[in-house]
Amino acid sequence: MKRNAFLLLGLAAVTALVVAGCGGGGDDSTSTSSLAKPAWIAKADAICQQGNQEIEQAANEQFGKHSQQPSDEQVQQFTDQTVIPSVQKQIDQIRDLGAPSGDEAQVNKILDTVQADIDKAKSATTLPDNAFADGNALATQYGLKVCGQS
Repeated sequence: MKRNAFLLLGLAAVTALVVAGCGGGGDDSTSTSSLAKPAWIAKADAICQQGNQEIEQAANEQFGKHSQQPSDEQVQQFTDQTVIPSVQKQIDQIRDLGAPSGDEAQVNKILDTVQADIDKAKSATTLPDNAFADGNALATQYGLKVCGQS
């Protein structure tokens, strides 16, 4: 099944949204932040926005805005080499923010869910369109506006 660059950008955006809920490597807990929830959401969404823009720019450079549909192999390579590493970077940056006081468990659940989605995506031969649905839903429920949107 062929996917066009638009779908790829959508996938990239979905992937970037997942960032709001993931943790980096070994530490599965998030420290407490001095940020109040609204400020934390603004900072996390800014991280996702920057990541989305970087992925979109890379997609435009690799596939062009009006080029023919990329092959499944090209989409998978872009996902493996660009999208997943970008999302992991975003997750790590959001994890570094800490969690608003009292929201540690909820933020950890979001981040852990997204990290599990990323880990599955790393080993998948093709990335389903809904690969980050669980993490995105949790991020949206928490109040994130950019992270978690597909």
